[in-house]
Amino acid sequence: TNNQVSDVDEADIVKSNGKWVFAGYGDVLFAWNATDGTNGISITKMPYNDTSEENCTSPYYGGPFPEPIAVAVEETTAGGNADATDSATSSSSQGNGASGKKNRHGVKRHLNYRGRNNNNRQTMSIMPPCFDCPMPCYKPPKPRILSLLLEGDRLVAIVSEENYQPIPFDGPKSVPPIVSNWQKLVVRVYDISDVPSDGSPLTLLAEKSIKGEFNDARSFDETGILVTTSYLDTWQFATGLYRYNKEYCGLNATEYSKKASELAQNMTDEFATRLFEELELDDDCSNIF
Repeated sequence: TNNQVSDVDEADIVKSNGKWVFAGYGDVLFAWNATDGTNGISITKMPYNDTSEENCTSPYYGGPFPEPIAVAVEETTAGGNADATDSATSSSSQGNGASGKKNRHGVKRHLNYRGRNNNNRQTMSIMPPCFDCPMPCYKPPKPRILSLLLEGDRLVAIVSEENYQPIPFDGPKSVPPIVSNWQKLVVRVYDISDVPSDGSPLTLLAEKSIKGEFNDARSFDETGILVTTSYLDTWQFATGLYRYNKEYCGLNATEYSKKASELAQNMTDEFATRLFEELELDDDCSNIF
């Protein structure tokens, strides 16, 4: 790593202390002798829950979604009648057909309500909401090592993992989270005072999950600094402040501004409290208010 400041280590994907080389590749951390690459290697794989299809649990989806259905098609040739009917899942799909016209080969084709040819075609039917129907099995991608920090006998791996959490549906009064992150970071600290060379992993000393996406990291002495980005759903706060809301109907610009300002001030404390709870900060940040 080309450190810009003396004694300040910058995050990088490859690190070396002169004796060992450490490299992150995908979800695997490799370590080998810096002077003799043939003298064995240490392989440390990041934990991954490789769920099998049989044990896979899926979030429940509560909204309507399209479902492919087969369409019944009848063909009539110029020389006689010949039915070529595909299986149909419902009478409604058959009833969508309208009288078709013969093409240049003398074949009469049934058309759907949009005038499209139904032969060799699947249509989409919108199913009603189903709150007890599991979605297909979903497997998250493997974790990925983003950067490493090296300080003395400690190696820090900054690992990105998917953090997708479906919004719980508890009816119309459901409140989605303010902090929206598809990724989370896991900081893992390894002991490198005794690096194995027989393919064994490094010794894990500690780990901690942090919300947000990775931006950058530094370390000096025994202190590490990790910069992350979290995305906030500010629409929940601002939606009631827009001019088009019915409570502002008939108000002039001054009256609207005054009423919207009062509403914003009444919502600020609750919004900020929820935000800090979701960030799970060690410090409640009360000193900044």
